[in-house]
Parts: sequence; structure tokens; C-alpha cells
Amino acid sequence: MKKKILITAFGPFHNLDTNPSQLVLEYVKDKLKFGDTANITYQILEVSYIAVDYFIDNLSEKYDWIIHMGVASNNTFPRIEILAQNLSNGKPNNHRIQDESEDIQTNFPIHLIDNLQLQYKDELIISKDAGTYLCNYIYFKSLYHFKENGKVIFIHTADFYTRKDALGIEQHARIIESLIRGIEAIDQLFLI
Repeated sequence: MKKKILITAFGPFHNLDTNPSQLVLEYVKDKLKFGDTANITYQILEVSYIAVDYFIDNLSEKYDWIIHMGVASNNTFPRIEILAQNLSNGKPNNHRIQDESEDIQTNFPIHLIDNLQLQYKDELIISKDAGTYLCNYIYFKSLYHFKENGKVIFIHTADFYTRKDALGIEQHARIIESLIRGIEAIDQLFLI
């Protein structure tokens, strides 16, 4: 049975007319080919809390794996976030996202993250700080809502669109491809 993978990225926003996370998603979608073991859905999201709430609340299809992406404007390397904070500066009065919850660790298999870090040790950062804005918000909400139904990870892409010293789109796509190949390998083990 094909495993369902959802990959999201954010579109343009006020100071960035082209979002590198969207460019990575489009590159992966258009240029990379995956086998028959995965059914991948791609979604570009509007950069707003209302859009994220609507997206999460109305996501009727269940996904086995969810990979969210957004840009970290000051980074020259991508970051895999392993912790979502229960805090959002974009909501009124810097409120917690969920009153009865704490910060949430990723439920993504840690060995996949470790393997990526080993494979791309000079090109990838593992982070416990997804910020307190929209990237952290979608990550926290996804982990909170889908913790029983799917594995969720967030990747901050570098801003290769405006920074010439940042890791490029092809390298970002290689990292995403390796992540998906790792997912396919795990899923194949459980089909035996």
C-alpha cells in the first residue's frame, strides 16, 4: 500500500517576493521522480495565521508523513527543526498556541534525522528553535493535531534567493530527496 506524504511550503510574503521554500517544493515536484511506494501531495500555503489554521482544520485526508518547509531568511544552510514551541508572537498578546500543551518534540523517526545529518554534515543544521512565528506555528499545530496519525517534520530552507552564500536549490532538493528515500525504506520494511 502506498504511503501518503504531504509536502508543504509557504508562498511569497511582504519582504520576499519569491519564497525559497516554495522554489524547493516546486523543484522536488517537477524534477525528482519517486517510485511506486509513495503518493506525494504538494501544497503551497499563504503566509498567514488564518491560512494555516484553515489548512490544518480542513485537512480531511490522512497522511503518513508530513514535511513542512519555510524559509529562515538569515540562514545560509537548511535547518531540520526537532522541537515546536508552544508560543506564537504573531498571535494576540504572544499567547500560547494550545493552553493545555507544552512544547512538542518531532515524532519523526530520529534515526532518519541522524542519517541525514551524517550524510549532509557540512550542509545541514539540526535545530531546536523553529522561532515563534508562522513556521513554528504550523509545525506545532501539525504535531498537536496529527501526532497519532502521521509523522511530522519542519525544514527551514536557507534564503538562497537573496543570499549568494546560501546553499542552493539543488542541494536543498537532494536533502529532501534523501529524506523521502529514507521514508520509503522504512515503509518497505513494514511491508515485508
